[in-house]
Amino acid sequence: MAKIRYSSVVALTGVLVYGAAMYAGDVAYDSFWTSRSTISGVPWYFIGRVFITAIFAAAGLLLALGVGLLTHVRLGKDVWVGLAPALLFLSPPVGQGVNVLLHTDHIWDRSAASTEWQTFD
Repeated sequence: MAKIRYSSVVALTGVLVYGAAMYAGDVAYDSFWTSRSTISGVPWYFIGRVFITAIFAAAGLLLALGVGLLTHVRLGKDVWVGLAPALLFLSPPVGQGVNVLLHTDHIWDRSAASTEWQTFD
């Protein structure tokens, strides 16, 4: 009985980690330079939003994996079933962030930033 209760707590933790990661990306984006940039028609708003969301999703993914590894010892494989939604839904934003990094140079420096994407297409 206690094992089921702890597994539910771990699953709830996964949901909270997912929600916090997505919310933190939205909140933090306003301080990133691309939130105010429309340089030469490049879709910096969307590039920056994806990139910031990816950073927080990666942090959430690492946190969820850490919770899973720590509780796996005590609760067994059932932990991964509870964390699966968080791991599943945090992975695509991380992949999109990697895509942004592959197609964008110097994203942290507004004056030197460049990208292969010049339109929304």
